[in-house]
Amino acid sequence: MARVTVEDCVEKIPNRFQLVLLAAQRARNLSRGEEITLDRDNDKNPVVALREIADETIPLEKLEQDLIKSLSRAPEPEPADEEVLDLIPPGEEFDFSKDLFPQMLQKGMPLFGYTAAGYWKDIGNLEQYRLAHQDVFAGKVELAIPGKRLNKIGREIWVGEGSHISPDADLSGTVIVGKNAN
Repeated sequence: MARVTVEDCVEKIPNRFQLVLLAAQRARNLSRGEEITLDRDNDKNPVVALREIADETIPLEKLEQDLIKSLSRAPEPEPADEEVLDLIPPGEEFDFSKDLFPQMLQKGMPLFGYTAAGYWKDIGNLEQYRLAHQDVFAGKVELAIPGKRLNKIGREIWVGEGSHISPDADLSGTVIVGKNAN
């Protein structure tokens, strides 16, 4: 088939929603290494999947079973490149940002990034996890913390709805009092 159209596929799978789900599943299967049943013709996996559906070169029942299986469990991570996996020592503590990425750059391997808007912090250890929480309480992260923020000098205090803090209470550091607490 020189060019696939939605109409070609709808003849095989009349429900367009089902068509999208099955074609996406087939494209994922191809990305994971399943064999293509026709000539690729420089097409990307989604187009190949639609062409296979239109040409009836794949059993739809198997695709349906693959889709059900994929929806009934946690998704598997995309397979990593073997060359990258060889850099990770088995059974050892290994940090991607400190250990893997520098090795990849040193070897001239491609390393891709993404500039995101907003807050991001690598929380690969407990100290970074704690610091991320401090950033939340310091207002560096746009996050709605339930309760009322009290303005106390040198302290971050949130008090949940229906809670009461005694005037004699000695509070220090960051404090979060939950809902309906005394």
